[in-house]
Amino acid sequence: MPIHLATRACCLLAAVLLTGCIHPSQQSTPHAPGIQASSSELSSVDASPGEAAARARCTRYFESGQWSYRYDPGIRKNAWTLELTPTYCGRRIHQDETNAAYAELYKRYGSDWRWRLDNGGGMRRQLVCHLATARYKKTWNLEPFRPDVSHRVSVAAGCNPTPR
Repeated sequence: MPIHLATRACCLLAAVLLTGCIHPSQQSTPHAPGIQASSSELSSVDASPGEAAARARCTRYFESGQWSYRYDPGIRKNAWTLELTPTYCGRRIHQDETNAAYAELYKRYGSDWRWRLDNGGGMRRQLVCHLATARYKKTWNLEPFRPDVSHRVSVAAGCNPTPR
């Protein structure tokens, strides 16, 4: 094997191992037990020859969402929560896709009266927090009443900051 091809192969392998970037169709097992990707969730991004690996883009970020009214210990009363089930692809997104994931979330649920009833502005922050701290949790609960705070504050509050 010519040296330049061996160098490229080595760099590609290192990039895949370090970043975990591998197209899900080439992955033998998912990183989270019981979570499978369907081909309808993924669309390939063309990689230039200089890129380390092709990444997959999601066509859907959320499998489902369901509203429930339940007690929240942080505010000591019942409140609406949106229980989201992300797609396999949606769980694996990088920072450059959070706007697209939030756009889908808002398009599907943002006009619902439960979202608008007591909107504290923190739904996007909760989404990003869950991606950072609870990516492979089966479902994510996002509450419209939560305030928009910094990422650091959101993570420190377990993605559940309370209004002042």
